[in-house]
Amino acid sequence: MENSIIARLAGFSHELTVTAANLNFDFTLIKVEAPKEYSGVNDSLTEVRRENAENGALHRTARKLGALFDGIPPPAEHLLAAYGNRVSEICQKAKITPQDRERYGIFARYCGTDSSSLWAAATSGTNAIAIHLLACMLAEAFTGPESVALWVQLIERRKAEIGATNKDATSIEDLAKALACKQEFSRDELASWDNSARSWVQTASKKTKEQRSKVLLYTDKAGLAVNKNSDPYHSAMVAWKDAMSSMDSLIMGVPQKVRNGAILLAIRSWHLYPDLCVLSHGPDVIPQGDGLIPKSGIITIDLEHPDETAGSISWSLPLSYLRYYGDPVMVNQTLSVTSNRISMDHFRFVLLGCVISTWSTFANSADTSIDLLGTLMKALRWPERSTPDPENLKRMQEVVKKTSWLGQILTAAEDLSSDSEIERATARKLMEYGRRYGQFLCHTKDHPPAFFGLSYIPFLFSLLEDSEARIGYLRRYAKFLGLSNSNCVIRYFDSLGHPEFATIEPIDEHFGSKTLDGYIHQSSLPSELGIHLRWIPVESNSKPCFCEGICQETVSTSTFTRMFRFGRPKKEACPCIQNGGCSINCHDNQAGHNYDCLLLPPRERIDKIEQLGERCLPVHMITSTTDPDDDSLAFGSGENFLDAFMRLSQEQKNLSYSTKSVILKFCIGDDQTAEILSTGPMTKISTDPDPRERQFGPRPSRIGLDFPADFIKETFEVHPCNYDKLIEWFTTEISIRRPVYTQALRACASALEMYGRLPDATVDPTIVSKISLADASWIFPSGQLSPSPARATLSRPEAFACITMFECGQLQDVTHFREVFAITSNDAMFVATPLLADPHDVPIETEIKRVLGNIGKPGVSLLVPPPGPRVREMNTNEWNLLNHNSFSGEIENSFQKTSMHLSFTQYQQGLLDQTKNEHHIDSNTVLHEALVQVFDSSTWVGDLDVLSTLKSPLVSRVHCNCSGDMDSSVNTLQQSFRMIIVDNWEELMIPPLDPAISVVRTAGNWIGRLAAVGISTRMGRLTVVLPSNKCWMCTRNHVLALKEPKEKLDQLVLIL
Repeated sequence: MENSIIARLAGFSHELTVTAANLNFDFTLIKVEAPKEYSGVNDSLTEVRRENAENGALHRTARKLGALFDGIPPPAEHLLAAYGNRVSEICQKAKITPQDRERYGIFARYCGTDSSSLWAAATSGTNAIAIHLLACMLAEAFTGPESVALWVQLIERRKAEIGATNKDATSIEDLAKALACKQEFSRDELASWDNSARSWVQTASKKTKEQRSKVLLYTDKAGLAVNKNSDPYHSAMVAWKDAMSSMDSLIMGVPQKVRNGAILLAIRSWHLYPDLCVLSHGPDVIPQGDGLIPKSGIITIDLEHPDETAGSISWSLPLSYLRYYGDPVMVNQTLSVTSNRISMDHFRFVLLGCVISTWSTFANSADTSIDLLGTLMKALRWPERSTPDPENLKRMQEVVKKTSWLGQILTAAEDLSSDSEIERATARKLMEYGRRYGQFLCHTKDHPPAFFGLSYIPFLFSLLEDSEARIGYLRRYAKFLGLSNSNCVIRYFDSLGHPEFATIEPIDEHFGSKTLDGYIHQSSLPSELGIHLRWIPVESNSKPCFCEGICQETVSTSTFTRMFRFGRPKKEACPCIQNGGCSINCHDNQAGHNYDCLLLPPRERIDKIEQLGERCLPVHMITSTTDPDDDSLAFGSGENFLDAFMRLSQEQKNLSYSTKSVILKFCIGDDQTAEILSTGPMTKISTDPDPRERQFGPRPSRIGLDFPADFIKETFEVHPCNYDKLIEWFTTEISIRRPVYTQALRACASALEMYGRLPDATVDPTIVSKISLADASWIFPSGQLSPSPARATLSRPEAFACITMFECGQLQDVTHFREVFAITSNDAMFVATPLLADPHDVPIETEIKRVLGNIGKPGVSLLVPPPGPRVREMNTNEWNLLNHNSFSGEIENSFQKTSMHLSFTQYQQGLLDQTKNEHHIDSNTVLHEALVQVFDSSTWVGDLDVLSTLKSPLVSRVHCNCSGDMDSSVNTLQQSFRMIIVDNWEELMIPPLDPAISVVRTAGNWIGRLAAVGISTRMGRLTVVLPSNKCWMCTRNHVLALKEPKEKLDQLVLIL
């Protein structure tokens, strides 16, 4: 083909021939002057990025793509000009000053807005700028590997299209296209092109956050496909042309009606915001205030999808080059509020939705759950409203603070009522999104019962003060359900574990004094004038032979005394028990009655109940002689305990138990502490007195072990739990009962705290639909659970694994992060703080800083040092540089020409997702071997492993809180050690011949100090780092305290 092109070139004029020939030789290096609207982009570039954009690989990519796709995009001069103004404006907002850039050390060359692909396009012609617009659309819609696969497919199809239609090319334009088809595109260069565009889109989205949020919210139910074309090439080309034409018209002030999702995708990708008219929100125009689009440039959306999950835009394409082998992969992307990257603070709303996702049977709506969380927050903040108790306040603050596992949920519930309509609506959508994916935290079986387990009555009752509090809860719940004494009774256990009974509502104060024809009478008085009853079981001796005459204390107390128990088989049926405890058979009418009887409850217990304003009566269990499981109860009635006891005896004598006894069945509550039992009146259907011939009367159905949300909210406000027990529940108990669930929430709390120190960092909310934290090794590194009650304690590798998960939605084995010192992804570099700090500082283990920018590598890059970093060989022949003069206290910076730089070896390794392996060609997470290099001016000194250096046992730091006299202190130190000056790298790398402490003079130069510590430890020398406010007395004490051999102390290095 090349020969035929050259032959056709011979037919043109000499000038055209030379021009066309140049295209063949080196047209990718041609640089044109960028339109003036893009001048702000140039001002924001670092030298490294400018070189790449104007003369490097990125420029060549832009030139090749612009030439290959020439003629496809429509002329859109208004759009291109407005876009230039917008990107220049954003670049100025995100510009980093040289002074700020210096703070980022080895990352200084890479920090700042990555607008290199944008500048590469601007200096490659208008076709290339249009290609950049397409790149932004693809970056917004697809993941990095998907975009690269699509670019490969588009290029292949475009080349085939030109080849099919350009066989007999005769014009210079046709020949240029033919020459453009000869250009090769590697996946690496396409990935770099996409990465730069992707980084730009994310940065620009943050800088136009307010306008973007409006677009996302008001178009979220549009449910529009970009187009219906299933061919990737035609779909992308049509979308590109539609978007450019529509946006160009809007910028000219011509209103547009949305026909498909292409223009909505363009708005998100190009950050040009026309006013909106969304008819479902009313006829009023939603202003955006974009000065680059006339007010008449309004975009109208008149359709909305009824499905809440439809999203704003969808785009489905089959990608042939995503995997090494197999059929094309159908990729379906839906863009919505919940697919947009959000701050970690906003991620709390997603997490809130995950937490309440399993509460649907407990609460009838999300609003009910949110209200209940507000009630819980109020209960937990009780110390703020009570007498100040420093200890309680401290515990409360730890539990409810925003970065605790519980506090992040409670504060998210509070923040749903934001003053901003946009914030409120966005938060609500994020919460509803999280409700669909409760398994993000863990499997639903590992979630506690609703309301953090407090809807489950046994759990809730364990937090109450005593049995009286439990009775109060059950009485209120019985009223809530509409239950009555006619068919229910409360059984509870006193402080000693003895069972007792209580009414669920007050009864007539004269209950049982005039009639014997019913079990319990409904009160004829208002409930507040009535009285509650309690029943205490009376005991019956299991040996009838001991029941002779009046029971006296001489009765053997070792004899087993049977208390009634529900649900336990009775191995024998004692006639004495069946006839009724201490009855007429034991106490005849002449013998009288007294509280000394061993078979009666202690008088103190009866008095205590009566002091509560309730009447205490006896209850007796009747055990069947033929069926031990068929036991029933006879409740006493009367004015007092002894009167009721006598009445029970009389009823037994008159054989009236058959109509007065009841069988109880569980209704609701906790059978270990307190419960409501349904009472079934025994209806005699035969003259046979056998209890098995009786049947149950009507009773409430079994309700269960859980309180509903409405009741808990109502009751919690009036009768909260024991505060100490409530705090203990959230700090300890729930972790024991649901460890996987609480550990996942603790990990999220740690992430929230960590991201609070990472300004402008965003996370991908869609990770909740892709992974489960139960599978994350950074949360459960060795199957160990965190001891912290508020949040998990993360190591640096675990923190980096956490960031990687939130960046790309992938779970990586935490062992991959053992040596990682930085992660780069999209428009952010996450750097271990020691690389950006003075070596005297000791940051906390998980302290990581976010730096705007990237290193130009696609996806998520994990940077690790090489094994055994090299240092240049010592050259003793450079004797003229070795002075080793005596140190007398002068503080200087002799390492001003020292610099540190980041570079890369050829080693890299793609990492597979921990949970899946799809055999994709392009890995989204790659381990890169990176060098931290020390230079003296342009001379290489050595490579460092900074993190290992600062943890080396050779390194120590002087800490001083006093203000010593520098001159006298130096003299004091010199009395013990000879001290020499180190003013260059040779003097540091070649120790003095005679024993002496080497004083490296790098005052006020944190880069020089860090480099000196690294090189010194690489030479195997003890290294002591002094603080900026140097105290020689403390330094002397520190050196003398070092437990090292004298030969090592004689080679010690002090870093000033």
